[in-house]
Amino acid sequence: METQIIETVNDFLKVDSIDEAFVSVIVFKPFGEEDKAATFSNDLVAAFGNIAQEHREHVLRLYLLRAASASSYHMKVMMAALVKLVDAHVITAWMLCDKVLMCEKLDYEHKTFWIESFRIIKKVIMQVDYKGVREIMKVCRDKAQWFPLNVNVTYMPQLLAVEEILRFLFDRNNCLLPAYFVANEIMRPFPYHWKLNKLMTDFVEEFRTTAQMVSIIGHANMLPIVEHFGYADHMMNSWRLDHNTLKFNFKGSLPYEPELLEEQRPLLRYVLEQPYSREMVSQMLNLQKHQKQRYNALDDQPDHPCHGDD
Repeated sequence: METQIIETVNDFLKVDSIDEAFVSVIVFKPFGEEDKAATFSNDLVAAFGNIAQEHREHVLRLYLLRAASASSYHMKVMMAALVKLVDAHVITAWMLCDKVLMCEKLDYEHKTFWIESFRIIKKVIMQVDYKGVREIMKVCRDKAQWFPLNVNVTYMPQLLAVEEILRFLFDRNNCLLPAYFVANEIMRPFPYHWKLNKLMTDFVEEFRTTAQMVSIIGHANMLPIVEHFGYADHMMNSWRLDHNTLKFNFKGSLPYEPELLEEQRPLLRYVLEQPYSREMVSQMLNLQKHQKQRYNALDDQPDHPCHGDD
C-alpha cells in the first residue's frame, strides 16, 4: 500500500551521479528546484489519495521517519508537502499534528526536523478543533520540559520553536482554544522551563481578577457568627469546607490567593468552640445528620460539648 509513496519519495531524493560528484561547485537554478518540489508535492497528494483511509496513519508515520533522515533541503520540502495533503483533504490536520508530535525522531537533538515539525503544526493547527488543540498544547508543553535548565545556546532555536507555537495557541485573537482551558492546563505542572515561565505566568495572571471576583478577599481571616438554629443553605455557601481536607470548596483552577487554598483548621476550631455549634458544623462540612461516621478532621479537633454528637 505504501509502495507508491516510497517510489515518489525515492524519486525525489534520488541524486544524479554527476550532481553528487560536483555538488560543491554546481549552482542550482531556483526555479528548477521549485518546480521539482511542486511536482513532488502533487505526486505525493496523488499517491496518498490512492491509499485506503485506514492505512494512511501508518503510511504517514513511515513518511515522517523517512523525512527525518533526509538532508536539510529535502527534509524541508518533504515536510512542506504534508501541508498540501491537509489542504487537499487527503489527511486531517489533527492526524498530521498528532503523528508529527508522536514521531520517534522528534528530538531536539535533530534541529532541522524539530523546527520544521513545529512549523508545519503552526501552519495547519487552525483546522484542528478545540479538543485537538488542547491535546496539542499539552504535548507541546510537555516537550518543552525535555530541555535542560542550563540549555546550551545551540538548542535555543529548538526551544524558541516550541515557545512560538505556544504563543500562537495562547493568542486569544487566533480563537483556537478558550482561554480558561489554557489556564487550567498550564497551572498544573509548575514550574516550567525558565524560558517559558514568563509566558505561562503572564497568561495565568490574567485570571487573577477573575479569581478575586468568585472568592472573598480576606476570607481566610474572617469568622462567622454562630447561631444555635443554624443557617439556610444559601447563607452557608461561603463557609463550606471539604470534610476531608478542611479547605474551601472552589470550583475550577484559578490563581486564588494562597491562604484561601490552605486548610481552614482555625475556622473549624473557632466554630466548634462556640455554644450550639453542632448545626453549623454539620452544614459547613456537609455531614449526614442521621448517619454515624467518623471524620478524621473532627477527630483531630479538641474535645468540646458537641464533639461526640457530630
